[in-house]
Amino acid sequence: MALRQAYQVQSGDVIILTGATGAIGSILTLWCTSLGAKVVAVVGSAAKAEQAVANGAVATVVNGTSIKDVVDSVTLGGGADAALDGVGGDQVSALIPAVRRGGYIVSYGNAAGRANPDRVELERRAISFDDPPLSKYLHGQEEAQRAVDDIFRADDHGVFAALPVRELELTEIRRAHADLEERRILGVTVLTT
Repeated sequence: MALRQAYQVQSGDVIILTGATGAIGSILTLWCTSLGAKVVAVVGSAAKAEQAVANGAVATVVNGTSIKDVVDSVTLGGGADAALDGVGGDQVSALIPAVRRGGYIVSYGNAAGRANPDRVELERRAISFDDPPLSKYLHGQEEAQRAVDDIFRADDHGVFAALPVRELELTEIRRAHADLEERRILGVTVLTT
C-alpha cells in the first residue's frame, strides 16, 4: 500500500525509508529497489546499516547523523522524492528538511507514537503528508485481493529472495519479544512449532 497507492514509487526516485531493517522496512527496501528507486535507509545502528545496504539501500543514516546531509549527498542537494516512515512520533518532522519541495511523506507505522509533523513546515514546502489506515486504500475484498496479488507477484519475480528470515521455535517467544523490544530484529522473524 505505501509504495503503490499512498505514493507510487517510480524508477529513479530517491526514497527515505525509516525502520529500514525491520520486517516491513526490509520488504519495502527490496521492493523499492526492484522498481528502480534509490533507498536512503534510516537505521539505529552500524549493524542495521550493513543489513540495509545488503537489502539494496544506496546510503544509510545511523541515529545521530543528519538525514538531510545524507540525502543531499545522494541527490546533490535536490532532496528525496518521498519518505516512507515506519517509526512515527517526532521522526516525521526530522524527515521534512530532507524531502524535496512538493515531495511526499507517508507514515505507515507508529512504533514511536502517532506521527506529529510540523504542519506549517509541510505546507510551506508543499510536501504532501499521509498517515493512512489500511481502510483508506483497501475498500473491500477485491482491493485487498489485488494488494495481496501484487505482493505475491513481486515474490514470484524474486524481489524478496534476499529477505533476511530468522526462524525461532514457539518456545522461544520470550526471546523473540525481548529482541523486538530491544530493537535487535533484522528482517523477518517467524515463530514455528
